Amino acid sequence: MKPEYGDEVMLLYTDTDSYIYEIETDDFYRNIAGDVKTWFDTSEFDASHPSGIQTGVNKKVIGMMKDEACEKKIIKSLSV
Repeated sequence: MKPEYGDEVMLLYTDTDSYIYEIETDDFYRNIAGDVKTWFDTSEFDASHPSGIQTGVNKKVIGMMKDEACEKKIIKSLSV
């Protein structure tokens, strides 16, 4: 992530199989469009995703990155 985003990315949280990043970019989906088949599980994205990225690929493929927020922006964290 650092080679791609430099100072515009910050690792916020990790657990056993997840990384949560804050990324400052105009359009993350545009950024990943060329790498979807290689790195991402977009199997749960709507086929008419507004970004135009390829959807429906890499379902449950081990090692693929997945948008756990289901395409929604996380804009605020709630204290627990």
